[in-house]
Amino acid sequence: CGDGFVLAGEEECDGGKDGNGPGQACLAECVLNVCGDGDKGPNEGCDDGNTDDGDSCTADCKLVECGNGTVDDGEACDDGNDENTDECTELCAAPACGDGFAQESNDEQCDLGADNKNTGECTLTCKEAACGDGFVWAGNEQCDFGLDNGDDKLCTAACKFATCGDGLKSPDEQCDDGNNVDTDDCTSVCKLAACGDGIKGPAEQCDDGNMVDTDACLGTCLSASCGDTFIQAGVEECDDGNMANTDMCVGACKVAKCGDGFVLMGTEECDDGNASSGDGCSAMCKLENTAGATLTNIGKAVPDSIYDGTQATMACVDVNVVKAGIISGGQLTIGMDHTWVGDLAFKIFAPGNMPVLTVLMQPGIVEPADNGVSTSLESSNLSKLFPLTFRDAGAKDAELAGNTITTDQVVCKDDGACDYKPNKGAAAGLGTFADLAGLQSMGLWKVCVGDAAGGDTGIIDSLTLTLALQ
Repeated sequence: CGDGFVLAGEEECDGGKDGNGPGQACLAECVLNVCGDGDKGPNEGCDDGNTDDGDSCTADCKLVECGNGTVDDGEACDDGNDENTDECTELCAAPACGDGFAQESNDEQCDLGADNKNTGECTLTCKEAACGDGFVWAGNEQCDFGLDNGDDKLCTAACKFATCGDGLKSPDEQCDDGNNVDTDDCTSVCKLAACGDGIKGPAEQCDDGNMVDTDACLGTCLSASCGDTFIQAGVEECDDGNMANTDMCVGACKVAKCGDGFVLMGTEECDDGNASSGDGCSAMCKLENTAGATLTNIGKAVPDSIYDGTQATMACVDVNVVKAGIISGGQLTIGMDHTWVGDLAFKIFAPGNMPVLTVLMQPGIVEPADNGVSTSLESSNLSKLFPLTFRDAGAKDAELAGNTITTDQVVCKDDGACDYKPNKGAAAGLGTFADLAGLQSMGLWKVCVGDAAGGDTGIIDSLTLTLALQ
């Protein structure tokens, strides 16, 4: 044995001097190295001295390992290949989410093995992370409420938290116009613009965040102003809702008093802006050395649209002056209800109807003649509650009566203009009270009102004719 020649009947093999021995095809005893003899031959993967399966070496002396095509102990399968996209992975296991292999057959979109997580790009169910899956993908999504995502929800369809200014109205927002501008209808805090929210909206003059009516911004978000009926603390003494200078609250929202330059109707006969007597108006605001009369509840209707410049076409009220004296001047206060002041003419006829003093002539138009033909568009109105005073020192030209207000407003009440300087327009005769100087006061005077255009009527309610005497 060992000479390299097989002795028939005595030797199974002979590999020669260097060919026999452990691990060789022929062992030292010149017997073949076979599976189960305990010596691993060159064509054996192993040899554990037996030909049993179920241990680490199979009955045909192959090592137990995945990929050998045999389902060994601990293996769920073994298809003899290292493909991971079939029914058996290279780990000899059935496909499963979390094994690190994405198996279409197992309805997997991805599989990162131990790196699968519901906050990553591949979820624990081996689905690719996506907005709307109910899991928040860290670094890519702010939120994910699954089916509760939506552009009208707290988590948008893009998996972003709803925020004011994103243009999407969420449940806790009243509006969202996609900007942070406070001067439109939706504020920067996504609330509908409203008076009292402290933000000045497009339809507001101011907004100080409160509903107080006595500060600089009213509860209606209008800037406080004289005539708004609310007394602004520290600024106004009164506010009666009008700009009339003949009532208890004069146009500057000051309490009327003698010496303020405004004649308080029914209380003062005059007010020359000082507290001195001996100048025609006493320190008590009474006319000094005067003649005249006051008439109330007259109820004299003014004929509509018949005035042609003559006394016969006017409504006249007789004023009987019983005090004798030489006139130096005077004034007229008249209260009446009438629509469309531009229709009207006011005249004072001295005893014997001569001379004639015209104090108002169709304001709002320069008429070519005193004949009632011209039509004025001055459409504001007169009210008996807001009488007009005509005097040479009047604050406003009578030709401009009502020029700052509209059809539904009242002269004196709404524009504060109650004190007028006479303007006779195209009328003949006298144009100022000073023109009466030298006449005798005693006698029957007439105060007349004419209406030159149709569609508007009125009634004379009260008047005071005062004649200053030398």
